[in-house]
This record gives sequence, C-alpha cells and structure tokens, in this order.
Amino acid sequence: MGAEFDPDRMRQRVGFGTIGHRVGTLGNVYNGTYDATNTKVSLFGRNSVVGRGVVLFENPDDGGKNDSFASRKNGGVGRPIACGVIGRLGGSFV
Repeated sequence: MGAEFDPDRMRQRVGFGTIGHRVGTLGNVYNGTYDATNTKVSLFGRNSVVGRGVVLFENPDDGGKNDSFASRKNGGVGRPIACGVIGRLGGSFV
C-alpha cells in the first residue's frame, strides 16, 4: 500500500501516543478492539486520510524500540492481514 502517511516528514519513528508520532500511526488493536483517539488524523485538510489505505498487521507496533532492523523500520509489525481504503459513498465516509 505504500509508506506510512507522514506529511510532517518525521525522521524517527515513534509509537502511537508518543509526542511526535506520525499522522499515519494509528495505534494497536487489542483482542479485536480499537479504543484510541488520534487528534492528528482528519477527514479534511492537510492531514486528510480520505483516499488513503489502512493496513492491519499481525503484530503490535513496538514503536521502534527493539534493537532490530524490522523494529526500526516498521515497529516489527509483521505481515499485513487486512487492508482497506477510506473513501466517500454519497455523503457518508466509509
């Protein structure tokens, strides 16, 4: 799907909830539940995610804290297991 959405061009990757996380860092799903608020993401303007892909990965994002290439590159998230695109259908966002 491409690189993580990062309009601010953050050099270092940090985990969701950390000051300075990338706009496209949305946090982890636990036991099938996503309960987080991301004030950087928007449906309008510079940080709009409309038309962008969303990917769910098999492992939690470790925030790049482990000493491995995979952790520094993508948080050690592993393989993608689901994906979709945020869009509009009629007047609703889907």
